Formats: sequence, structure tokens, C-alpha cells
Amino acid sequence: MGGIYPPGSTIKMAVALAGLESGIIDYKDKFFCKGYKEVGDSNFHCWAKNGHGNLSLIEAIEQSCDVYFYELGLKVGIDRIASMLKKLGLGQYYDIEIDDRAKGVVPNIEWKLKRDGINWSLGETLNASIGQGYILATPLQLAVMTSRLATSLSVMPKIIKTSEKTDNIVSGFSALNINQSDLKIIRDGMFNVVNGS
Repeated sequence: MGGIYPPGSTIKMAVALAGLESGIIDYKDKFFCKGYKEVGDSNFHCWAKNGHGNLSLIEAIEQSCDVYFYELGLKVGIDRIASMLKKLGLGQYYDIEIDDRAKGVVPNIEWKLKRDGINWSLGETLNASIGQGYILATPLQLAVMTSRLATSLSVMPKIIKTSEKTDNIVSGFSALNINQSDLKIIRDGMFNVVNGS
């Protein structure tokens, strides 16, 4: 539970939410996926070799389109992405009864400069936008992130005995201060991942 791994596409909802919450995009805004995104001399590929075509945010979440999130990541920037990831529970320890705990890594411009003494690059933003590169998370952090997206509360993990009542398990958690309309858009995309065509 405490091992750290690149979270991959699981963090695309956080990138989308960072874009919506900052007002940089609207859920109707579309980006075109031709199968790759050119940045400088490099091509950053989508998992769909021939591309997805024109996608809205909800469609991009459903299809897990890498190019859409490359485009979105460039607009939003790594610092806003990092801030949203932390708000949703990544990059922190949780005080529960497990032996192996890890903080993970939520990189940003300042982190890279302190760690390596060099500036953050656009390519690193593209990698981070699809949960690759420096980003590392634990399975527990991703479960917390999903719980926070589902409830819009600052859910904290805890271990309960099966004999305890669980009726009010989310009581006592504060609101995340995220626009409910934005959260609904993210949830609609997540719903379509499982139930869409």
C-alpha cells in the first residue's frame, strides 16, 4: 500500500479539474488529437496511434486521450496541476495503521529547481499531464483522490473494525471548496469510462 508508482491516466481527472477551476477551459472546449503532439523537436504520442479527432473534456476523459491532456496541461501549467493534485490528496502521508508509508512526488517548477538546479521544461509538463515523468503516488493516495472527487469532501483514510457502524463514515470531513458544477463534469467523464460506448 505504501509503494510509489507513476499514476498514469488516473490523474487526468485532476488535470481536467485544474483547468476548469482556474477558468482556463470550459467543458465544451475541444482539442484535436491526431495521434501525437509536437513540441519542439519531439513528438508526444497518444495511446491511439491514429488519434481520437476532436474531443470535448468529457469525451477526453472517457477515451483517456493523451493528446487532449497534453494540450490541456500546456494551458494549465504544472504549478496549477500540482496544486490540484495536492488538494485531492497526493503528495502526503496518511496517519493510519500500516507499516509502509510513502509520500510520493508531486512535482512543480520550484521542486525541479531545488532538486536539480535546472528549469522545468514543456516536455515535463506534457508527461505530468498524463501521470508520467516525475509524478509518483501510492495506491492509497489514488483511493483518497477518487473519494474526494466522488464526495467533494476532504476525505481522509481510516481503518475501521467491521463491528463498527459505518453509517456516517464521511461525517466530520470539510468541503474541498471545489465548484460542484466542475466536479459533476469530472464525474460524468468518469461515469462514461465505465458506461460509455
